[in-house]
Order: sequence, then C-alpha cells, then structure tokens
Amino acid sequence: MDKVNINDLPSWSDPKHQWLKDPQFAKACKEYEQKMLFAHQLAHARLSQGITQAKLAKKAGMKQSAIARLENGGAMPTYNTMCRIAKALGKKVAFV
Repeated sequence: MDKVNINDLPSWSDPKHQWLKDPQFAKACKEYEQKMLFAHQLAHARLSQGITQAKLAKKAGMKQSAIARLENGGAMPTYNTMCRIAKALGKKVAFV
C-alpha cells in the first residue's frame, strides 16, 4: 500500500461522501474494508469451531500472534496464507 500524506487527505469538516471522491482516501477505505471483512470471517470461522487462536495457528503452521493480527484487521494475508488457514479450518478460499 502506498503511503498517504496526512496533508493530502480531505478536511475532516468535509462530508464523508466528499472524502470518498478523493482517490487515495477511497482506496484506503476499500483496503480497510477488505481487511476488516477478512478479520470478521476468520474470527467467526474459528470461534464457530470452538478452537483457540493458538490451536488454529499450530494447525496452519503459523504463530498465534499472526492469527491475532489477522483477526484484529492489522494485516491482510497473502493468498497462500489464506489457503493455509482455510485448510486448517476445513474450509476453502472463495472470492465473491
């Protein structure tokens, strides 16, 4: 993701719909939305199976802290990481 200069963002006094006209702001919003959607889906899938982050991490060959970072929206996984997690959960990666 490209770095965004805070001075290049629209003013906070502008209505949200005006901010979304700015391509950089809209791109950042979309990326955040994608991270949070994945985070929600991951946490839901893990919790619905009643397993801990540590157990999922072990099954996926990852560290628990990496699972936590993904679940709180702090990172966006690579496709390979998504596949490892999906396999550990008995799921498949699907793009909709």
